[in-house]
Amino acid sequence: MAYSNGIITAPVSISDVQRAIGSSANDVGRLCVGANINKWAKYKPVRAAVIDTVTGQWSATLNAWLSSAHWWKADGMCGMATTVASEFGAPTSSGSFSYKLTHGQLGWTYQKPNSVYRLQDFAGYNHFAEQPYGNIGSTTIYLTNGSGQIDWEVVSVGNDNLALGDFAVPNPSGGAALQLTDFYLGLILYNSSRWFLFTSSTKFTSGASLSVAINNMSSYAGTWNCMPFFTKYQVNSQGGFDANGVFLSLADTQPITVELLTHGSNYFDYIDGEWNSGGTAISYDLQIQNETGSSHLYSTIVISIYKDSLSSSPVASKTITNTTVNANSTKNLTGTINVLKQAGAVYWITVSDNTTGSTIPGINNQVEEYGGM
Repeated sequence: MAYSNGIITAPVSISDVQRAIGSSANDVGRLCVGANINKWAKYKPVRAAVIDTVTGQWSATLNAWLSSAHWWKADGMCGMATTVASEFGAPTSSGSFSYKLTHGQLGWTYQKPNSVYRLQDFAGYNHFAEQPYGNIGSTTIYLTNGSGQIDWEVVSVGNDNLALGDFAVPNPSGGAALQLTDFYLGLILYNSSRWFLFTSSTKFTSGASLSVAINNMSSYAGTWNCMPFFTKYQVNSQGGFDANGVFLSLADTQPITVELLTHGSNYFDYIDGEWNSGGTAISYDLQIQNETGSSHLYSTIVISIYKDSLSSSPVASKTITNTTVNANSTKNLTGTINVLKQAGAVYWITVSDNTTGSTIPGINNQVEEYGGM
């Protein structure tokens, strides 16, 4: 019928799929294994042993899949393959789950069709679907008495996007599959000589954002590699995992760089950003703290917006000059930055003090969807 705004609507034509995934292939087989298929789309080509595994799942009246349709998750993992382990191990032990996790050897692989190819699998395909487990909120964490908190922003996805509740994880000990929403977020912070494990206080069950307490890190401020993972159980009182756990990686294979900082008497407390309803501008709220007995002048504050990666160039920025924060007080700066939102992208907001000679560290945060702040 049509392809519009990333969505394919039935009846599906070859030209619809070509436009959606940016392919010049003109046969069903090659389109079904196209390199640009978004693996996070709910409706996409998956492996099937026979051509007809969708009987009774299509509504001729609605010209769409019934809400009870399940062909797209018949394998339990919605067409994905990943490693599920029962032991975490040490990142220094070759072959262990944690070694593979911290060496980029895991991740999720989209299992494209290899014998049966159906154009109908693209009915309802969303090319702008996004991974459903979210992203780290801020990579700059202030420690107070050796403790801090890493926030994890869980995204809200539409019905044509895979959700965490769609995944049934194979149980490495046998028995019934495990729902991914019944897992905690785990984080391993590591460098060349040390590693620490932390888990979220709640599970992914509710779909709400998670928080991970970072404790006993007074002596370890600095730059750390951080790899997130799913874990069925929380860290024990000794800072490790008991035997017979269940662990799997996220789809990402690159570590996140996290800065653990101890702030001075003048510092940026937080920077929040939120999209407007039209996706054309980001409103920001910056809080600056002064815990000294005299006022502090920020000659040049720069607020920047990044798309997908903080290591790329900013897509928009704003400079604020000559901001004074009075003694023993807090100051909030609010405003908007115009930027056009690209579907499926993750945006970050950062603030830095570009005043000559400043040693005040910058901070960052993930931009929230409209209504999220």
